[in-house]
Formats: sequence, structure tokens, C-alpha cells
Amino acid sequence: MAKHDQASARSSLDLAVASVLLGKAAPAVAAAAAHDAPLLLCGETGSGKGVAAQAVHAQSRRRSGPFVVVNCASLTPEMAASTLFGHRRGAFTGAVADHAGAFSRAHCGTLFLDEIGELPIAVQPQLLRAVEAGVVAALGCRNELPVDVRLICATHVDLPAAVHAGRFRADLLERIADEVLTLAPLRDRLAELPALAATMQAKAKYAPPLILWSDALVRMRGYSWPGNLRELDKTLARVARRRTPGDLSPVCAAELVFGLLGAAGAVTPTSPTAAVESSSPPHWSAAATEAVLDSRTAGAARAKNHSQRTLRLEAHAVDAAIERHAGNRTRAAADLGVDRTSLLRWLRRRPGSRGEAGSGHVWPNQGVTWPGGSGHCDRGDGPDDDM
Repeated sequence: MAKHDQASARSSLDLAVASVLLGKAAPAVAAAAAHDAPLLLCGETGSGKGVAAQAVHAQSRRRSGPFVVVNCASLTPEMAASTLFGHRRGAFTGAVADHAGAFSRAHCGTLFLDEIGELPIAVQPQLLRAVEAGVVAALGCRNELPVDVRLICATHVDLPAAVHAGRFRADLLERIADEVLTLAPLRDRLAELPALAATMQAKAKYAPPLILWSDALVRMRGYSWPGNLRELDKTLARVARRRTPGDLSPVCAAELVFGLLGAAGAVTPTSPTAAVESSSPPHWSAAATEAVLDSRTAGAARAKNHSQRTLRLEAHAVDAAIERHAGNRTRAAADLGVDRTSLLRWLRRRPGSRGEAGSGHVWPNQGVTWPGGSGHCDRGDGPDDDM
């Protein structure tokens, strides 16, 4: 299968995940799934147009059919017609076998033409014919074959301007834009960042999940996210890759900035100061950068306070996992993405685990106090000894 052309027997999109990623556009996407009219998705790069297309297919009457994707930006004029409509053996030099085009493979399903604004002008009349008449002719074949597809197109360019410049046909634009849905950029959805980050983490199955400090969320809201949802997803992935396995400490603003520096194509320096001075990420405010530097260069007293807050957040994550599993530490460890030994080691070094003043934790329905209570145990012989 060519790199620019991806196909699957059916979309495997999780609609619950898609609903969060699409935000306020989710109802409009669901409404678009109720009919077969050509749909044009507009929005900046990375704003979720691909997710929207999959969601339309997954909720439509065609959901049991194929979902075929073609990236028009990667098509050369020479290969565009063959990719979309197919070819017969001997149709051109190198055509050593018959090839089914995207329209034929999407029969009784959905065809998603991404970056439609980049489609070579020479093949646009053939696409217009396919949309208007529902027929295609493979290269080297005189006969037209009927196709039944739902067409969804996506673009981040101004198509009316492209029409005016002679790069896109006006009649084709009219046909593919029977219905138009515009997706908002992430900078207009900053209030949704916590939910988006949590959903992306769950989808990627980070173990343990990333816990975002409040200062990290503040910096996230101070960034314009030119790469939109895709940039957020990749930033979280970079942060997760940099972490030590089993690290339960929260993500601070500086870690987030380093993830963004990776998105900007910069090599992550070892010095936080050098990182910001040499390659501050685009669209990152000076005030936010200064605040990040402050958080990394504070004195010993502030560092100690930060460490204490980190321990409190770690404790919160551990407590929540243990409560979810009724005190079963084996299952709690699996939930946190660590092994049981690592969790027990953390419990032993937790403040209060050796008679120090601590908040104490009572396991549900067990009557066992841990840590900082009279009955705490640091040997790992809690309610899950039979596991």
C-alpha cells in the first residue's frame, strides 16, 4: 500500500475519545453522519479533521464498510489519477498489474480526501465526474464503473482563494462543499486542555499516567498551540518518554516547555537556562518562559517546598489507586503502571511510614491504618497477601 493511501476494513475509532477531541463540534459531526452528502472539513493543521472524518464514518450507515484515506498533498500529477481511480496493466510505463483506485476500494464505505486543496489541477475534472455521476474510469480502461461512496474532504487552505488563483476548480468546490464544518483551533479551546490531555493519555496508555502541576496547566493555557491537537498529543508523548519508568511525580512547567522545544525541532539542552535562551518555542510568551526559569532556578527553600508538594501529589495518586482496588496493592501497582515491589518501596519511604507524623490512610472495610497510624504495615502484608 502506498504511503499516501491508507485503508481499513472499518474505522476502529473510539467514539468516546472522539467526542472529547472534537469538543463542541461533536454534535455537528454526529448530525453529518445521518446523511450521505459530500462533507468539507475546514480547520488548521492538527485541529482534528481526521478524527472528525472517522467519527462521521463510525456513526453512519456505512460504518461496516471500508474507510479509505488519501492524502492529496503527497500526490504528484502523474500518480494522482492512478491513486484515485486505478489503472490497468500496461496503462503506462511501470504498470505491471491492475490496480484498484481509492474510489473502488471505498465502495459502500467512506472516502476521505485529506488536504484536498493540494490536489493537482489536472485530475480535478475526473474527480468532479466521479462526484457528480458516481462513476470512475481506471487509466487504460474505456469503461466507467459505478461507485457508491460517501465523500469527505478536508483542507487547511482557503479554497475560495485557491479558486480565484486558478489552483482549484469552482465547480468542484461547489460539489464537495455540500456541507461545511469548521473545526476550532486549540487556542480557542484552552478551557478543555485538562480533559484533552487526560483523554490523549488514556488513548496512548501512558503508565503511570502524567499528573500535570497547576503551573504546567497555566503555561499550557499561555501557549497558542499552532500545531493544535496534534502538537498537544506529541508534547505529552515527549514528556512521557523522558520520564523514568514508574515515576509518579507531577509534570512541572519546565518539563512541558522541554516537550514543546522538541516540537519546535530543537535539541533539548541539559541546561534549562540554555534551553530557553537558545531555542524558545514559537508562540511562547516571554512571561511564561521567565516563570519556567524561575521554577527551575529557585533557592533551596523553594525547592524543598516543591519536593513536599510533589510528595503530596504522589501520595494522592497512590491513595486513589489503593482506594479504587479496596486496598489491594498488587492491583493498585498495576493501575499505577509500576510493579508491586516498587509500590511497596514507595510506601516505606513515604513520610509517616516509620512513625513520623503523617496524614494516615484507612483502607476501605479493612480497619487497617496506613501510613502514620498505629496499625500501619511496611512489609507489604496488607489486604492482598493472597495475590
